[in-house]
This record gives sequence, structure tokens and C-alpha cells, in this order.
Amino acid sequence: MDVKEVWRKATDSTKSAWRASATEVTNVVDALSPMCAPVAARWDAAADRRQALRTPENLKKLMAAQRENTSARATAATAKGQR
Repeated sequence: MDVKEVWRKATDSTKSAWRASATEVTNVVDALSPMCAPVAARWDAAADRRQALRTPENLKKLMAAQRENTSARATAATAKGQR
């Protein structure tokens, strides 16, 4: 037996084991997919809702709220230091 033949036999068995385990994983995922479908639908609906809220007006409101929050935190920190 030469080196090439030994190498081919070793890699063939590794490839077949890899193929078998990949097939098994696919079968398990396929079996679990009906159970996950409601969760995925809810996830997609929430993502669609968040995407619809991304308007220029809401962005302005968000930035204003963040500014006010930062200001309030700074005021609270100053008051804490003065106590």
C-alpha cells in the first residue's frame, strides 16, 4: 500500500462519518422546526413592528429622550455629590 492509498482510505471514512452526522443534525432540526414555528412567527412580527416604528419623527423623539435622560443623570450625580 502506498501513502496515497492509505490517505484516501482515511479521508473517505472521515467524510462518510461527517456526512452521516450532518444528515442526523438535519433530521433533528427538521423534527424540531414545527415546534419553533410559532416562536419564529412572533419574532418576525415583533421585528416588523419595530421596523414600522423607525420613522424620522420617532427618531427625533428618541434623541430628545436620550438627551433628557443624560441631563437627568448628570443632575442626579451632581446632587449626590453635594449631599
